[in-house]
Amino acid sequence: MFAISNGYDREDIPASLPAPTGDRLVVTYAETIFRLTSPVGLLGAVRRLHAESPELARLLRLRFLGRIVDTELSRFEGTEALGVERVGYLSHDAIMKEVAASHLLLCLLDDTPGAQPIYPAKIFELMALGRPCLTLAPEGALAELVRATRLGDLLPPRDEARIAEYLARLLADFREGRVPAQAPPVGIERYDRKALAGEFTDVFRRAIAWARE
Repeated sequence: MFAISNGYDREDIPASLPAPTGDRLVVTYAETIFRLTSPVGLLGAVRRLHAESPELARLLRLRFLGRIVDTELSRFEGTEALGVERVGYLSHDAIMKEVAASHLLLCLLDDTPGAQPIYPAKIFELMALGRPCLTLAPEGALAELVRATRLGDLLPPRDEARIAEYLARLLADFREGRVPAQAPPVGIERYDRKALAGEFTDVFRRAIAWARE
């Protein structure tokens, strides 16, 4: 049995992308929010941050680009006043520009039954963008992928205290003029769609050879 992973297409990434600017730290999530990608821990951390460090918390702008299913909408109640924005659906080109204009990108996978062996397909596009990335995920396939590629920081998705502490540290640095930085991820060339197409071709040829035998 052979399995070929998802990947990214360099042609989907605009050649020129805006740099993040502004007087607030922009953190962006760009994908559908549903049960497996619930931001419940993250939003709880934002509420905790506003309660414990309101001056720092006011420097945060947290954006969600894309559809939010009805069952997750209640998680967002009251968060507009906490710097949380729900943008809704955007075209792919518009999303790429909004994501690129962010200081930090998010990948979410909630700690729910069945989540451990999967990862969101968006993770590969985040690799190709080269922006600092925070992944909130349980131990499993996604966490292993993030570590293997050194994509960025990784935290448990329901640990509100650790997430709040992490955000507070970033915001304190941002207040002093230091923005998040990320070394280029490693080994991501294998997830380029051209490389994956070559892998698929090799598997297909081997299957034909076995069938002929």
